[in-house]
Amino acid sequence: MLRVSDLLKQLETIPDDQHTERIPLLITLINLSDIHDYREISIYARELLLDAYSQTQQYKKMIRIFSWLINEWEVHPKLVDEEYLLAQTQWIHSLLPDYLEPSIQDLHALSHKLRQIVRRYHAPLLEYYQTQIYHALSLYRYDVALKYLKRWRTHNKKVTIPCPSCYCRHEIAFCMALNRLKEAKQAEHLLHQYDPNICMHSSIYSSADLMLLNQKLGLFDLAETYYHELKQQAEFLHQYPTALGQMLEYLVKIKREEEARALFDANRRPFTNEVPDRVKFLYYARASGINMALKDKVYHVAQTLADRFDQRNRNHGATLYLETLYLPNELKSMEDVE
Repeated sequence: MLRVSDLLKQLETIPDDQHTERIPLLITLINLSDIHDYREISIYARELLLDAYSQTQQYKKMIRIFSWLINEWEVHPKLVDEEYLLAQTQWIHSLLPDYLEPSIQDLHALSHKLRQIVRRYHAPLLEYYQTQIYHALSLYRYDVALKYLKRWRTHNKKVTIPCPSCYCRHEIAFCMALNRLKEAKQAEHLLHQYDPNICMHSSIYSSADLMLLNQKLGLFDLAETYYHELKQQAEFLHQYPTALGQMLEYLVKIKREEEARALFDANRRPFTNEVPDRVKFLYYARASGINMALKDKVYHVAQTLADRFDQRNRNHGATLYLETLYLPNELKSMEDVE
């Protein structure tokens, strides 16, 4: 008969990065621990499974495991590691709005839970504000995102920033989402000071943001530089459907239709079912600007996703994004919004 101790020993023989091999073993360990009511082992195994699902981009399964851990924290708070719970709560809080499954009530409840955890353990506010900004942007609550952006900046002036280049990348992402282009450009200048070689595998998203930023500002030579650096990362781009979509948007806006079609044809489905629904929406919304035979079909997919997000979020943010993406003036700039 299989014993928990045997499973734990077997788990030790599998390297931490061999996630596909560890997952079935962890599931068996969890089931057996639950049967015998070994609470600490059950929590430990779920923490490992949460990480394995995260590393293999199985986010829906990851969310289910996390929900169990949250409930366990309510019942047995001493059995859950506080720092681990905080880090995972912030990560899930940023990720969850990008899926259509959670209701708006679920998302509000998670935000409330995160605030409780932050206050209870006096958690660092830097990561908390970042999490709140990403959460609000995913819900198209630009007013809330702007409120937390101001708090994030104010807090950053009072503390030593552990990773200045990471700070700049977040600043660029926030400002681009809020269409605050001048501030994004200032962050780009700072980023070049901290990290002159920004177009590395770890910062593909930043390079895609800066490509669009400079295109919007009319700095086409610099935008093209970022575009070509992204193309050099072709072997990695299938892992970054958001960046691929941004490249499509860039090519459409500078009227390089053939190149846009070729990029789209080479990446018809650049994601698995585990990729967040909002990532799919953004990709198809950007692809809908390409003048091709599939244009209407692609737009219909984007529109269907937009309708579902708007219904869940109880606003019209996704539809507004889709309808204004390729308008000449795009969205109204929020540079001067207070």
